[in-house]
Amino acid sequence: MKYILVVLVLINYILLTASDLSFYREELSFEVKADTFSVDGVYYFRNSSRQTITRTIFYPLPQREDLLTIDSFLVHNLTANAEIEISQHNLKGISFPIKIPAGDSLAVRVCYSQLMKENSAEYIFTSTSSWNIPLEKADFQLILPAELELASVNFAIDEVRVENGTTTFFWQRRNFFPARNLLMKFKLATVDN
Repeated sequence: MKYILVVLVLINYILLTASDLSFYREELSFEVKADTFSVDGVYYFRNSSRQTITRTIFYPLPQREDLLTIDSFLVHNLTANAEIEISQHNLKGISFPIKIPAGDSLAVRVCYSQLMKENSAEYIFTSTSSWNIPLEKADFQLILPAELELASVNFAIDEVRVENGTTTFFWQRRNFFPARNLLMKFKLATVDN
């Protein structure tokens, strides 16, 4: 009986502290250069509990035949200005630890580049649902060189800017709880005569 009580208290503690950690915001920059798709993202986490929370975060990667393996990864704690060591890396994604003091927040930067076999890319948004609450704010942009055009994208674009030989597409979302991933296709730009 004592053992069951200890297990129940432990489960209750884990559930309570898990809900005290939230992923509440992201800022993403995607860029295509030649046959490479790069992601530079800042992810914001909040600890609303009265004690330090340590968790392992899983960062998923798209599983598609037209996308090749990741050629580089960087995970950086922007709050402490320190690199975060990746604890696990496989084809499905990476895992890394975070530690947030009581009542504090943490900004983590994740960067990677991925070779494309075809002119398309995917970014996984649907993993947000594992947090069970929408993001308060999600801002993302896609930067394309002059020689490429955006052939299709499955999220409505909020703004487009053309400057310095690039085209940048902007999205701003609030209360963001996506049911689908971001899918993008590119094509060679047409030349006006």
